[in-house]
Parts: sequence; structure tokens; C-alpha cells
Amino acid sequence: MNKKVSDMTPEEVELQRKYFREWSSNKKLKLTDEELKLAKEKKREYDKQYRSKNKQKIKKVKKDYYEENKENICSKAKEWVKENREIVREKRRELYWKDQEGNIKKSQEYYAQNRDVSLARRKKSQIILREEMFSIIGNKCCECGELNKSFLTLDHKNGGGRADREERGGPIGIIKRLKALGWPKDYIEESYQILCYNHNCGKRRFYLIDLPENLNYYQKKAKRLWQEAFDFFGPCEMCGITDLRFLTIDHINGGGAKIRLNGGQFGVGLIKEFKKMGWPESLKENYRFLCYNHNCAKPE
Repeated sequence: MNKKVSDMTPEEVELQRKYFREWSSNKKLKLTDEELKLAKEKKREYDKQYRSKNKQKIKKVKKDYYEENKENICSKAKEWVKENREIVREKRRELYWKDQEGNIKKSQEYYAQNRDVSLARRKKSQIILREEMFSIIGNKCCECGELNKSFLTLDHKNGGGRADREERGGPIGIIKRLKALGWPKDYIEESYQILCYNHNCGKRRFYLIDLPENLNYYQKKAKRLWQEAFDFFGPCEMCGITDLRFLTIDHINGGGAKIRLNGGQFGVGLIKEFKKMGWPESLKENYRFLCYNHNCAKPE
């Protein structure tokens, strides 16, 4: 009858392991298929017993080996992932859909506990993605030649940018899609260009300045309101630009985006409120004029 692992001496354990290795590899012993199958089953049973009795020892050996060969193990793992990217993605999808609700809950809990780390990682990946976009599409504004990348944005030549952003989940979603398509040169040249925030966002106010003879009543009223706001607030506080196409109202203490999302007034609607109030000087404590470049590029 075979001894249990707990009853063996260290010499017997090592001898038994060596014997099983030779037996299962079938190098020195000529075994039939049935004998080999039986040997493998015995080896599995032995290994199971050995692991259950020596968990801490095995764990320490593995940890020490990993620490000694960390760089080599990580580099091989990265190479394998690069070569088998589709297999990895498919496996991740399978694991995700097996327990979708649980995975979503885990992601939400992790984000709540590590919000700063998650945001920093996301910001870093977005910066890398934008740099790749600039290297392929262009790194300056097509209208004014602005080189500051904080002021540059992707513009839809043929319009439809808002619908595209909603469909793709924002500007980064559009860039990810272009990357997934392999940055198709002809499609990009036909549909996209790099503009600064001034020339991209200022397009919606183009008619106020460049086409005054075609303005209707409401557009003329909007132009007068913007001019009144300019007379009160003055040019951009950061760069001194005076072009009404590029100026916008900035919330000095932040929170403008939340106000807009919650249905608050912005743009001409906000100027109307200021006019009803009689343009009190106290407004300058909370509001100012900034160009789109400096307003949109402000850190959150």
C-alpha cells in the first residue's frame, strides 16, 4: 500500500517525485497506454496531496522565482499578448458577459475607491491618443496656424460633429474609431481637419460678423447683446482678443458645465439676464470674457 505524503521522509518524497517525472515522461520506462494513464493519475493525486500539505512553501518558491525573473516574465507576457491580441480580447469578452452585472458593479466600486488614479490613467491614455492623432492629421490650426496643442481640436469639415460625438461618446470616441479603422488617409482628408477652439466653436457665431446684411431680427438682437456684453466685460482676460466670434462667458469659480447640463442659462440667455439686472459691477466677481481657446483648455 502506498505511503501518504505526510508519512514520507524528505528523501522519499524527492525520490518519489523523481520517479513520477521519469515515469510520466516515458523516457526511461517503456509503458503501455494503460500504465501511462495510471501513472499520470497517481502523479496528479500525489501532486494534489503535496500542494495541500506545502501551500506556503510553494507560494514562497513561486514568489521568489517571480521576483528574480520579473523582467523576463513580464516581457514574455507582453510579447504573447501582442501576438495574440484577438485571443485576449475574445477571452475578456467571454469573461465579461458571463457576469455582466457583477463586473459593472466591481468597476463602479473600484472607480469610487480609486477615482484619482482612474482619472489620471484615463487622462494619460487620452493625451497619448491625441498625440497620435496630431502626428497623422496635423499639429496646427488650418485657419490661423495655432501650434498650442491644448487649443487644438478635431473638426468635421462637412458638419455633423454633434451627432457624431453623441454616437461615439465624445471627441475621444471619434479618435478611437479613426484609430480602429487604421487612420484611413482619404477618408480623414475628406471629412476632418485640425482647428483651434476659436475657429471651431466660433463657426456658430460666424454670421454675426461676416454676414451682417443677411441677419434676421433675432440674429441682430443677439449681435447687439454680445456687443453690450463686450462693452461691459471687455476683451479676453487671458490674451486680449476682441473678435466677438471667439469670445464667450466664463464662470470664474467654475461649474459652468453643470449649470448648462441642469438647464441653466448660458450664452445669449445669460447675457439677457445680465441686461435685466442692469449690468451691476458685482457680475465681474463671478463672470468674465474669455476666448474659446482659453475657456475650453482650462483644467477641470
